[in-house]
Amino acid sequence: MKNLVLMACAAMCCAAIFVACNQGQNGQQSSSALTQQEQTLTRPDSAALAVAGDDAKKANLDQLPEAAKAVLEKTFAGKEVARVSSDNDDFTVYYNTGEKVEFDKQGGFKEVEFAGGVPASLVPEKIKTAVEAAFAGATIVKLDKNDDGGYEVKLNNGKEIDFDSAFKQLKVSD
Repeated sequence: MKNLVLMACAAMCCAAIFVACNQGQNGQQSSSALTQQEQTLTRPDSAALAVAGDDAKKANLDQLPEAAKAVLEKTFAGKEVARVSSDNDDFTVYYNTGEKVEFDKQGGFKEVEFAGGVPASLVPEKIKTAVEAAFAGATIVKLDKNDDGGYEVKLNNGKEIDFDSAFKQLKVSD
């Protein structure tokens, strides 16, 4: 019986220590228990952030190429930036709503992902026309520009369409 009581006390102490390490006074996860992927959110005016676990480095909106800044100001005005990361070849801007925009080092967009729909101003006219003709009512939720100038398009209905650099439709998949 004595051993059972000691084991129960030891288990309760371990559980209490575990809970204390993983929760702050308000029941919130303490900052020391955050994973490397979880980082402090930043606002556009104070946007320094390190993203660990991949090749990404500290970045802020001021470090973006002028062309990228112009796209953000024109197309995404009023959206709150969660974080900015960079690697050797590009910058990625993440929004609090889960959306993201990726730019190359010259400021040209590489990828745009918005659940509510990629802004029409970023979609080439020939792609818009092809999607409207073949998939009436569908919304482009992801637009990825390939290194060869082609595009990969994902629609809200799950369809994915590949276009070459001349905007010729190459493939449609589910």
